[in-house]
Amino acid sequence: MDDLPAIAAIQSVKEDGTAPFRTQSFEQLAARPVTEMRHHIEGLLPERCLVALYGAGSIGKTMLCIQMAEAIATGQSFMELKTIQGPVLAMLSEDDTDETARRIQRLKGCSPDAHVIEFSDVEDPCLMQFQSYSGTPLPTQTFARLESTIKSINPNVVMLDPIGFLFGGNENDRQAVSAFCRSLANLCARYDCTILL
Repeated sequence: MDDLPAIAAIQSVKEDGTAPFRTQSFEQLAARPVTEMRHHIEGLLPERCLVALYGAGSIGKTMLCIQMAEAIATGQSFMELKTIQGPVLAMLSEDDTDETARRIQRLKGCSPDAHVIEFSDVEDPCLMQFQSYSGTPLPTQTFARLESTIKSINPNVVMLDPIGFLFGGNENDRQAVSAFCRSLANLCARYDCTILL
């Protein structure tokens, strides 16, 4: 008896003409021409993917991102790994622009193709909030401005740091985390870039 609402819902989907998902067989996929996956940093940072960088606080993740950005933007190797040269966009929300400039100067970084979003331009780095009563994901104004900047610069890699500032939901809520990751993965596909969190 408990299954009746679910059966009725399935029946109504069939009757209302809802289009089914397209599928491909394993046979079709085996014959599909695909290119080998390329990496912005050899074996480390794949193209068109959402990638996460994790580590304890104050271990040097931001500095590592800056080093990666310079290496990719100049086409130089990163920790003896080959890179594919291309523009990089970074939103470094923990340190102000002066501190980022100090770090870049210490590294002798000078690539015109590595871009940092001006710290004072970002009032709140949170990219997505969630309605308290329904859990519906709500991309923020910062998300919209980030997407506009990606369109403008056309980077190969976008670095967003730190993740704790960017996500406005409960990190233990699987649906909220999935919605956040999916929205960023959609940006990767839409703009042909990799996003590193």
